[in-house]
Amino acid sequence: MRINGHPGDRKSSRPLRLAGGFLCLALAACQAVAPQRPIPFDPRTDLVTQARAWRQQAGMAAARDQVREALPQLDASCGTLERRLERTHADKSFRFPASLATLTPAQRARTGFFFVLGYRPQRERSERVIRESVADLQAKGWHARLVEVGRHRPTQEDAAALQSVLASDLPAVDRAVLVVFSKGGADCMEWFAGPARQLPLRQRAKIRLLLSFAAALQGSSVANWIADDPGPTAFAVRTLIRIKEPEGRAAIDEVRSMGRDPWLDHPPPPLREITPHLAAVHVVAVPDGADGNPDSDPRMGTLSRLAGASRTVIGPNDGMVETAAQILPSAAGMPRSIIRVFGSHSVLDSRYADGSRVARDYRLDATGEAHWRSGRELLDDLLRAIPARLAGR
Repeated sequence: MRINGHPGDRKSSRPLRLAGGFLCLALAACQAVAPQRPIPFDPRTDLVTQARAWRQQAGMAAARDQVREALPQLDASCGTLERRLERTHADKSFRFPASLATLTPAQRARTGFFFVLGYRPQRERSERVIRESVADLQAKGWHARLVEVGRHRPTQEDAAALQSVLASDLPAVDRAVLVVFSKGGADCMEWFAGPARQLPLRQRAKIRLLLSFAAALQGSSVANWIADDPGPTAFAVRTLIRIKEPEGRAAIDEVRSMGRDPWLDHPPPPLREITPHLAAVHVVAVPDGADGNPDSDPRMGTLSRLAGASRTVIGPNDGMVETAAQILPSAAGMPRSIIRVFGSHSVLDSRYADGSRVARDYRLDATGEAHWRSGRELLDDLLRAIPARLAGR
């Protein structure tokens, strides 16, 4: 998610200055937590809850380090997929045997990729990056489609749009992958909890893989803070959004819908009942700053610090979604492969564990074609690394 928009005009300059003043005061008020010895991680516990406890006990940086080390313990591939991706990223000509990239043209035509966008403020550039990625998959023979959702619509409406696309396209494929970004993860969980059962089981069973990128699969505490916190800092952020967005109130409502954790509902989303063969690959953004907040994207870093200073319950996050909330909980009952990237909510500005840039051209030339194609690089690296069996080959 980003909070972009039009520059303030003369009429909006005063509220912008007031909001900016609140933000500066809040940043100045950040206090370091006295470090303590973090309690060990028990893989049987909920990582979101554990990460928040680490943050309150030992501070954001120490908690981030604990989360970084805990994630591999929840990885069904035991780090194998993360290492495979580093290999395909380093050598663009290499593909693992029996990876998705080895599917025949006929198999590609019968393999559906369904993309769900995240939050989209005015002038959101990541939307173009994703659209370029979808077009590239189509050009390579895959059945790829972007779920078109209205700007600033709550998760319920986005889930209905996903339902419409799947009802139309699943009969045309043999296997399907849901690809979700940011708020798109919350939209997807809403689909599982809501309209999904309306599809015949034989169609739902074709959905074999959930591929997520910094997705709000367990909600976003930062979004919740933005939308509903009564404090002056959150009020200032809401003011900025309302000034910059033509549909200001709708934008806040959309952010609010992203904040809900569906796994606190009773019953929670029945993923394996809806899609009995589903597995997950999570690309998880771990904040890269020395203080435990993102540094690679200044806007995300500022948002993370402001939210964390206002709400000590918020654990290490990438600027919008807590790192631990970017994976499905164990209650989902499915294998989860985890790939860590170190940076911000943008993902493409991040680095892998070996230090290499996720997308080599991202932001090096923000107006050049290489920038817009940076999402293609990540997807191509993944297709050459992910075993085809995960998608039901």
